[in-house]
Amino acid sequence: MQKLTLGRIALHEFNRALRIWKRLLPPEQIIELLITQRDKMIVAAIRTLGIAIIGVLWLASNKSALNLSIKFIELSVPAAFVNTVVALALSFTLLNLINYFLLNEFIRLASNKLFKFESAWALTVPYEGGNAYSLSLVQQFRFFQSSKVHKVFGKTIVYLWTLPFLLIFMAIYWTVFAVGYNVLHQDGILSVTGIFTIASLLSTIIPIMLIIFINIPFKFSKNAGYIRWLFLYPIYRRQGLPPPDRWISG
Repeated sequence: MQKLTLGRIALHEFNRALRIWKRLLPPEQIIELLITQRDKMIVAAIRTLGIAIIGVLWLASNKSALNLSIKFIELSVPAAFVNTVVALALSFTLLNLINYFLLNEFIRLASNKLFKFESAWALTVPYEGGNAYSLSLVQQFRFFQSSKVHKVFGKTIVYLWTLPFLLIFMAIYWTVFAVGYNVLHQDGILSVTGIFTIASLLSTIIPIMLIIFINIPFKFSKNAGYIRWLFLYPIYRRQGLPPPDRWISG
């Protein structure tokens, strides 16, 4: 029995896939493709976050409906539906950020496995120069040893970068749930706006659950049957050897 986080499981699965990609593509192309996918995630997150922020600013004006004019069509969108759009945009923003950070870990693993180089941020600068500033914050432990001041400075910059975004996400969550509560209180759960509101609120909970559960260790047991008969046994047959008298214990 072993405890592993779901993030570690994701790394394990990617490591298995990486063995296949190593036979199909050169290492530099694999890294480039991973960086491209990571860039797509951050661009998508910025777009959806922008939609959520604009929607929250409109909801803060306390208007009952959003009037839209599309060519010859005039639409009046109730605030409840605007709140649904904001909630969905928030949900997709967080999901894209989860993908972004997982891809960061995949790039780190690929950097180590393909190039035997553990500093993925430095390795990817030729493909993505926007993170070059972060190299000055990397703690040194090889030929140079970072001082306490350098370590504190690096962590402080990271926290200062993170804090504004956390405040923005908190403000969006507060607005979405506050408006949702008012809609359910006024229109009821079984109304059309109530159903949309419940669905949108549930969608905002999913990313938070993912973030929590990805970092919580779960118990995993060794699948002795698979190891014996589907992994080891074919190897022994190909080599013309009899299976060992004592198989791996469960």
